[in-house]
Amino acid sequence: MNCEDHGTWSGAYWAMFESRLHDKIGTNGYGPVLQNWTDNLGYWLNSNKLISFAREVIKSKGGRIENQEVIDAIAGWGLTDEKGNILIPVLHKNNNDNIDNLCRSITNKLSDAVKKYCSAWHTAHNISSERVGQIMFYHEAMWDLLDILESKGMIAMPAILKGEEVGKQHFGDICFIVIDDSEQE
Repeated sequence: MNCEDHGTWSGAYWAMFESRLHDKIGTNGYGPVLQNWTDNLGYWLNSNKLISFAREVIKSKGGRIENQEVIDAIAGWGLTDEKGNILIPVLHKNNNDNIDNLCRSITNKLSDAVKKYCSAWHTAHNISSERVGQIMFYHEAMWDLLDILESKGMIAMPAILKGEEVGKQHFGDICFIVIDDSEQE
């Protein structure tokens, strides 16, 4: 795979080939701002603009953006309106609301299952540590989980991730914000 083809990706490989038939899918983080991507993503906002947006999100704790320069820089990308109101989902981690509790319940169950399975899996596959085995195993199993959820109609891939010509305003369809309320002052 050629890294030049992945304008929104800056990670590391641990395998030299892939057995999956579908597009590569990932999530990039810019502080609290997270953006999904695929190889077919036709629209992506400049990283510097996303970083500036993320700084404002941190300042506002997920509320309205006040910096007009940043609002103007991201105009038309589906992240805020012209007044700085955030248009993408803002999730508050560790605030114990219903969404936070549901997410924690799902991730705890998934994490526990991966840890239990990998307690022996990592040695059977000659992987140096249980933790590295967990990361590698989940990064394989997650594709099957996504396929299952999609086949049952529980989730659907946004058109922008499929490379469909939907316009840059749909960039917000693949972004979300996670504010960790336990980190607040």
